[in-house]
Amino acid sequence: MAAPLTVDVWPVAPIRTPRLVLRPPEARHREAFLDLGSDDEVNHHLGGGRDRADLDAKLPTVPADRPGQFVVEHDGDFVGWVGLGRRDPDRPGSAEAGGVDLELSYVTPVSAWGHGYATEAATAVLAWADEVIGEPVVLCTQGANTRSLALAGRLGFTEVARFEEFGAEQWFGVRQPALRRATAADAPRLAYVAEEAYAPYLERMEGLRPGPMDADYAAAVADAEAWVVERAGEVVGFVVLVAEPDGMLLDNVAVLPSHHGLGVGRSLLELAERRARAAGQTRIRLFTHVTMVENQRLYERTGWVETHRTTERGFTRVFYDKRLTAQQ
Repeated sequence: MAAPLTVDVWPVAPIRTPRLVLRPPEARHREAFLDLGSDDEVNHHLGGGRDRADLDAKLPTVPADRPGQFVVEHDGDFVGWVGLGRRDPDRPGSAEAGGVDLELSYVTPVSAWGHGYATEAATAVLAWADEVIGEPVVLCTQGANTRSLALAGRLGFTEVARFEEFGAEQWFGVRQPALRRATAADAPRLAYVAEEAYAPYLERMEGLRPGPMDADYAAAVADAEAWVVERAGEVVGFVVLVAEPDGMLLDNVAVLPSHHGLGVGRSLLELAERRARAAGQTRIRLFTHVTMVENQRLYERTGWVETHRTTERGFTRVFYDKRLTAQQ
């Protein structure tokens, strides 16, 4: 039997993506869970839909009422369920020798297929898991389920095994955390990422070196809150956050130029907001050099508001502020 998933805080505030809202299940979602569980097409690779009357008799008032379970809504309508739980160690397949794997599951109604909702929702849940749990995540799906296999690839899962279970070949994959707290061992890599990220601006800044190029990253990891994004085992971006009496300072965010345009910077900004909210802050601020117009466009697209500009020691800085409202 699988052990229950435990997290420090549950239920959590809704998670918002560009199109979706993910929230812990409520009693009002029960009918949608009945529809999902009894649908033959949805459950084609799971042995078919269950008898609705039997499912109705057994389904709790609040379905999937446990940590790590999220319903997915689009414009207020139910478009699926994504959940994380502990995999039963008696089942075949394992990523952690002697451990109990963290497993991702998801189901969406036929009406939601083809819109990318599963990818968007699962990506958000995995980002939450990276931040809160910080463990590898496994996924098991039938080898004949081409839709699910394609989704696993988009989410970054790598095949580690195939085996027979439930009368069919099963595909088993693992995904390493893509977002995690920085450690002391990351400090040299953070310095490298900063050097690469800010070097293109040197010509525009007429030789002035941006502060992040000469920052003490060992101190940043030890004294502030530093997070990194990894791709293929390498740190490709990071953010440094500093708690202040009246809010959170986003002190530094940097992404390797080779990973620009892939959503890394946006994911770090979103993380900064979540961490500020978790600390009980209602405001987050940052500043950037006036020549870094690409960064300014990203900030403005994601809801940051310019508050003022100053010139200090030859650096003309643009200051941004973002008010954080409680998520509903």
